[in-house]
Amino acid sequence: MKKYTDYSHIVGEFEVEATLKIEDDGKFSYDEWWHCYGASTGGEASGNWWKYGDKLYFHCDFKDGSLCLDWSAGETRTATEHKDELDFGPGFTMSLSSPEPVQPVPLPKDEETAPKEEVPKKMPFATVGKLHFKDGSVRTQQLPPNFMPELCDQTYYRLIDDKGRETNIFKARSNSGNQDPRIIEYDEIEMPPAVKSDDIDD
Repeated sequence: MKKYTDYSHIVGEFEVEATLKIEDDGKFSYDEWWHCYGASTGGEASGNWWKYGDKLYFHCDFKDGSLCLDWSAGETRTATEHKDELDFGPGFTMSLSSPEPVQPVPLPKDEETAPKEEVPKKMPFATVGKLHFKDGSVRTQQLPPNFMPELCDQTYYRLIDDKGRETNIFKARSNSGNQDPRIIEYDEIEMPPAVKSDDIDD
């Protein structure tokens, strides 16, 4: 597609802005806008075009409004091509418009120069701790989701059956009433490395 323009014509108090678009499929469209102190008028035309030598032929199929370059539906206008100009006859020449370059979107200077930092992956809150019992044994225990480090001073017990097999681990509400010899009290709980609250995934 080629675009030709002209801004040199004045009709009465109106300045005329003319635009001609020539499509690769053989279609053309022409429009004029007349501007005067905020008021505007104008018109348009369209049809088919072809080229032979240095001549361009424009057959007008449609015309509407007021036009400085006279178009009539059903008639053909001729223009002579001179490098980047089209000469339509007495005093009316249109110039080829350069395509507007695509401007890159500038980045802010801090984003342009600062090295990109890798976002550390969030560490999920570990729910497995180690219970160290007073008899020297260690038990890996799945901790409940609401387990908080400040609960580590609570008393946990491991219950052993008559054959010495572990049957349960539970938290005692108090030390009183827990004198069953089958119960072994843990000494401490080894928590996973602490993580910040804002590093915990929801």
